[in-house]
Amino acid sequence: MQDTLPNVHACLIDISSVVSTRRPKGVGVAVLRVIEAIAAEQGIARFHLLTTTAPGFFDQQG
Repeated sequence: MQDTLPNVHACLIDISSVVSTRRPKGVGVAVLRVIEAIAAEQGIARFHLLTTTAPGFFDQQG
């Protein structure tokens, strides 16, 4: 089985949401870090973000 995805250079992030009571606890950051780690393992360095409700969150994450 192949370890990386062939010819994939970008991915689309579409996270539904984190329950408001969990937001101050870093759940969204933790989910994003896992996504970033998996993408890095696959050789993906570019992300396309699909959100209309949390652009500020992603701006803070860099």
